Amino acid sequence: VASQVAVDYPLVTALDYVVVMHQIAVPVSRGLIKPGGLVLVDSGHVTDPPRGNFTVHSWPFTDTARRLGSLRTANIVALGSLVQAGGLCSASSLETAVREIMPERFLGVSLAGVTAGLRLAAETPVTPSVIPSFTP
Repeated sequence: VASQVAVDYPLVTALDYVVVMHQIAVPVSRGLIKPGGLVLVDSGHVTDPPRGNFTVHSWPFTDTARRLGSLRTANIVALGSLVQAGGLCSASSLETAVREIMPERFLGVSLAGVTAGLRLAAETPVTPSVIPSFTP
């Protein structure tokens, strides 16, 4: 960032969408998720998802990437699921963006990851799976 004045730090204080790929990230994100938000967790690495007044889906991002032949694709699988579940953009817009930014050697597996992620979310029932907060 180039500026002639001090650049303000983009401190995140509330999240509408969260993708949690590992259990270690749950405590960090727990207090930032807005009521009514959408949380996606990797079912292979998150055993105790955040709880609250938001929707939580647990899907096998890493296992799906492993089946596609590249663990590095887990984040792309998650992105496809987030786009589908959150309605953030069209599938074709996501595919176009991946084609534009992905190096050629990773393009095939990345597009397969997008498709797999879209499918994971599309195959989930529409009913939200809200996990209520636990109050001792």
